[in-house]
Amino acid sequence: QRGSRDLPGFPGIDGEMTRFRMNYFEIPVYVEFLDWKVDDYYKMHFSVGFSYGILRNANIEGFNHQPDDLNDTDYSMLLGIDFFANKHVGGGMRFTFSLNNLYDPGNNNTNFNTLKGYFLSFHTFYRIK
Repeated sequence: QRGSRDLPGFPGIDGEMTRFRMNYFEIPVYVEFLDWKVDDYYKMHFSVGFSYGILRNANIEGFNHQPDDLNDTDYSMLLGIDFFANKHVGGGMRFTFSLNNLYDPGNNNTNFNTLKGYFLSFHTFYRIK
């Protein structure tokens, strides 16, 4: 799920609070580079790759355009870093940014040309093997 909203007390467009919620089916493809070998595992994993996303549904509140103005596909690039505390437990973060525009105003007269997607995600994990 992706989205954004105005900060409370700081209304955005036309003085209204704006909230975007977009649900995507996403397929990431990336390569990992390993560094800092300790015993039989690597502590640092660096990843770079691309992602293909398909918009499943969207909800827009406080914005005078509907989800029909959103592009159905998203092409993104991703950069990530993971740190392993031991052989099994670790955590990391990934920065993802869209290569295409998420919003296409089409023939609508609007002050907005596009929306670019970008987000930072954090994760923890346990590796079984």
